[in-house]
Amino acid sequence: MSIYKSQIRPHSKMIRSHLESGGSIADLAKKLKVPYSSLYRCLRSHPELAAPAEKAEPEPGNDADDAVENALFQRAVGFEQPDGKFVPPDVRAAMFWLKNRRPLEWGENRKNTELSPAELSEVEMEL
Repeated sequence: MSIYKSQIRPHSKMIRSHLESGGSIADLAKKLKVPYSSLYRCLRSHPELAAPAEKAEPEPGNDADDAVENALFQRAVGFEQPDGKFVPPDVRAAMFWLKNRRPLEWGENRKNTELSPAELSEVEMEL
């Protein structure tokens, strides 16, 4: 079942009211517990909600950044979709997350982390 059918259509009156009164799409996504990007696409693609969505309060940068950060994190660790399907973790999303959040350990310009032969033998003995 799509997000539109399960979480947007049943609340269409509340959504229209929220948007027409100047509420933001980000706040609406939080209320409905749906990803911002999915809600935004649904609002734009359904005529009964597209007009109020166009007049919705402009999104402050942090809300959009927070939504993208949350989506990237969910993609990196895996998540369950509203229809019950599990989306497994994505290695590229995890690498991107770590390179940006922990650049000293994961970034392109990290220091050389190769072990000397003596250090390598110590690690092997511990295993």
